[in-house]
Amino acid sequence: MTERFGSLNNNYDKIREILGEDYLEKSLNDTLTREEFIEANYKIGSFCYGEEVNRLLWERRLDLIYALYKEYLDSLNLEELREVDFSKLGLILVRPEVYYYREEYRTFLEERDLEVVFEKKIRLDFKEYLLLYYDSFILDDTMYDFPSRTFNYIDNDSYLFVVTSKTKDNVADYLFSIKGKQGRYEIGTLRGDVSYTLLKDNVHEGMFIKEAIIPLDPIGAGRMLTRDLIPHDGSHNVSDIPLLFYAGQSVHIPNSKEIKRDMATLCDREEIQIVLKKVRK
Repeated sequence: MTERFGSLNNNYDKIREILGEDYLEKSLNDTLTREEFIEANYKIGSFCYGEEVNRLLWERRLDLIYALYKEYLDSLNLEELREVDFSKLGLILVRPEVYYYREEYRTFLEERDLEVVFEKKIRLDFKEYLLLYYDSFILDDTMYDFPSRTFNYIDNDSYLFVVTSKTKDNVADYLFSIKGKQGRYEIGTLRGDVSYTLLKDNVHEGMFIKEAIIPLDPIGAGRMLTRDLIPHDGSHNVSDIPLLFYAGQSVHIPNSKEIKRDMATLCDREEIQIVLKKVRK
């Protein structure tokens, strides 16, 4: 196990428990068949979402998935925050695959005149995950990679930075504009520069290095997708390192239309008030 993978080192035990020792060894040795992956993908979906939600997703009962999302959304009581001006706030959620490097992201933010006004370690549950990613969660094209993404995300260490700036008119949209694309080098962006630089050495000649396989691609979704063994929309083909399109998303950044929902999802009311008081000073 490698220190830089942090809580994702727990994937060895989790895959062993959910899918068995044989599956773990085949994933680690890159000998999985398409059929083995598809079966495992469904099991991981049930583990992450719950049996009922996973069944509804595969049956494409999106009306019922939306109803669940709406229930979660209503529980945030966003109406209470209707009068709050979030234009001077942005957030970046550093995901588990780069949690070890969180200070690199702090440096990147501070170099761009962004002040951290609140921060905390956080572990997402499925409710929070669905609130952040509902729009992508329901897409046909994510059926084969979202279970792995969710597995590596919920109940693993992430880190939240809430930032403000005296020089940026709309902080959330500024952050969103420098998000970049995962797996493709783009200087001066979070995913395309910071994350790309930190993660690129985990892939050599189109394949994950041995110690990165289980932490970053535990059931083989990235490998299956980039080898055209399961359906995909071709998005990874524009990446310099296609495997990192799936394994290197690294940060979540909402735009100005999403910031209120995401703040309410990731922070409680007391934490939001702490943030607002700091921004008003």
